[in-house]
Amino acid sequence: MSVAKKVPKNTVASIILNEVLNHCPAKLSNRGRRALVRGVTKSPMHLFLIFLRIVFLLGFLVVVFKLLAGYAMFYTFLALVNQTSNEWYKGRRNLGTTGTGSCTRLSGPLIKKMLDSMDNVLFDCDGVIWRGDQAIPGTPDIINLLKKNGKKVFFVTNNNTKTRKMYADKLALMGFNVTEDDVFGTAYCSAMYLKKVSKLHGKVYLMGSNAMRQELEKVGIQQTGVGPDPISGVQMDWANVPLDPEVKAVVVGFDEHFSYMKLNRALQYLNNPDCLLVGTNTDTRLPLEEGKAVPGTGCILKAVETAAQRQAQTVSKPKHIMYDCVASQFGLYSARCLMVGDRLDTDFLLGSVADAEGHQESGCPERLGLVPDYYVKIIAELLPALQG
Repeated sequence: MSVAKKVPKNTVASIILNEVLNHCPAKLSNRGRRALVRGVTKSPMHLFLIFLRIVFLLGFLVVVFKLLAGYAMFYTFLALVNQTSNEWYKGRRNLGTTGTGSCTRLSGPLIKKMLDSMDNVLFDCDGVIWRGDQAIPGTPDIINLLKKNGKKVFFVTNNNTKTRKMYADKLALMGFNVTEDDVFGTAYCSAMYLKKVSKLHGKVYLMGSNAMRQELEKVGIQQTGVGPDPISGVQMDWANVPLDPEVKAVVVGFDEHFSYMKLNRALQYLNNPDCLLVGTNTDTRLPLEEGKAVPGTGCILKAVETAAQRQAQTVSKPKHIMYDCVASQFGLYSARCLMVGDRLDTDFLLGSVADAEGHQESGCPERLGLVPDYYVKIIAELLPALQG
């Protein structure tokens, strides 16, 4: 007869005993097992202490889980329907868990309720805050009121052609109450990634702009490569092009001087497996006014990846590196962050409200991940909730 049968079923004692017997050594004698039974059944105080330990352990695990969940949750996403391009921006980022957006139309009291539940608001810039050199109507008032109401406001953009200061100056001229510390572009985030995450010791071969050069040098990273690189010689000369031995990383951004020789030089550096390959962003098209567009950084980056037969580490949305860059400096809690954007042409394109609803109803996990939490047609719809 099993010693466990001597303990009444469906009692705390039986539960604890079963756990003890399941984990005790297999060679434990029946006498030893009977001793365990007596210890559990005949010592209420000992049983009570074991129970308290289990409760304490469970409570500790719950606290740890909640703390970790705060860093592994999605931040909430508000999609802005751009009536001219009719595109969606996929902003609900996977920071460690899975989930789906509800695609709820924000209006009335729901706007205030949603904003009250957030401590931090991250805004995309092009098409959300401004178009060209003009602020979108209502955005300066919204940003300034959010700050007045105690919210932390940040501007995150995949554009790498300007420094943080350039963006802050542009925003100030449009009437926004911002500082340089509020702006996070991919030029800055690339520099911080190399400095803080990669711990780079050496130079960078930079396929990018003067703004990127300035952000790199500001954190103490020297670069080479900005500007034209004309071609000369024949193929064997190209394969033996002079290289700077101090270069430890190739960084690719928007480069108006992109050329075959620059692509070749990047390849020669990347033939060294210890040389890092970092891209600012993968946006393949830069949308302009009147529905026009020009090739984006993603086209240049893809050419380098193809030539080097390597995949770059990118720092832009939707990668978590950009969010981490903001969070590490300001201690953001992702569950109380709101991301406001209008479009994304890196991984997926969403077309309209009907498309979002189709993703929501599909049952496909990948498609469900494209559904935003909320949407509005114009950013000014948030204004009454902030004024009231």
